[in-house]
Amino acid sequence: YHTFTEGELKNTKVYTEFVTNENRRIDLAIITPNKFIAIEVKIYAVDQYKQCYDYYLAAKRSRKYPIVYYLTIDGHEPSKDSKDKLNTGKELFLVSFSENIINWLKACLSHHPTIKISPIREVIQQLLYSMRRLTNKMQDDTFKEIIGTIGESAESYKAAKAIAENIEIAKYRMMYKLFQSFDEM
Repeated sequence: YHTFTEGELKNTKVYTEFVTNENRRIDLAIITPNKFIAIEVKIYAVDQYKQCYDYYLAAKRSRKYPIVYYLTIDGHEPSKDSKDKLNTGKELFLVSFSENIINWLKACLSHHPTIKISPIREVIQQLLYSMRRLTNKMQDDTFKEIIGTIGESAESYKAAKAIAENIEIAKYRMMYKLFQSFDEM
């Protein structure tokens, strides 16, 4: 993946729905003095004919270093018709919400300055929650967290075992309370 120098960041512009000369719309475009990064976001949508290739050509006409990122839920490649002559890993880079974006958001949350600024922290947590829902990673991450907590100590394991052994009794008691509340209406 590509990085920016501090000087580039000062002169960077970000566009949504960037319109090319051919009247195509690039979902996101990041433009620096030397780079043109086109980002195509595909969520449950079909590629258009030569879509990624045309974005690359538009970027190449504009800047010295053209780059196309293809962002999908699972990181799959665009169709052959869309990418045409582009080489994955050279002009075209695959990015996934399920791995790249979720891991990046987690890294942002572990960054000390981010944790200290509550509005930023809260927005990133909400984004992370949304990405987990989008990619069906909610259960996987929750299960991993629960298993990690259970395995932290002998006491945690004993508590989890006691809960597991008594869950049916607790369920019946909750159902009994629910039916009692109906009777009281």
